[in-house]
Amino acid sequence: MTSIAIASVLAFNLICSGQMVTGNKYAGVKNVPYTTTYRIDLDSRKWCDGKCNKQWDIHDVSNREIIITDKYEVERNGNDQKTLEKFDRITGLHRLEVEAHDRTIGELTIKKSGSCKKADFTGFPSPEQKF
Repeated sequence: MTSIAIASVLAFNLICSGQMVTGNKYAGVKNVPYTTTYRIDLDSRKWCDGKCNKQWDIHDVSNREIIITDKYEVERNGNDQKTLEKFDRITGLHRLEVEAHDRTIGELTIKKSGSCKKADFTGFPSPEQKF
């Protein structure tokens, strides 16, 4: 009985909704609602979202927050992107911030801010095998 309770704490879905703001100097700024389901498994330190076609490693976990992504990437052509996505375990708040600098379209920003509700873990799908 204890193992079931522990498993439910370590693996769960988060259903998050709020506002997403995207923008660059060519397209302007768009503000739209979003709803995304995240599958979080703290035991395996994996997560996915949406259709869950791929699982990623969780960046960091504490009693206060789950940081699923915190990275800075630079491509050979000079484009770069900084991404931070996290969940506040106390308040339920979800935050995503993406800042990209592209030599063609300039600076692009994506920001999500919303709240999440915990739901039963629906698991990670088995990968489709080609042979």
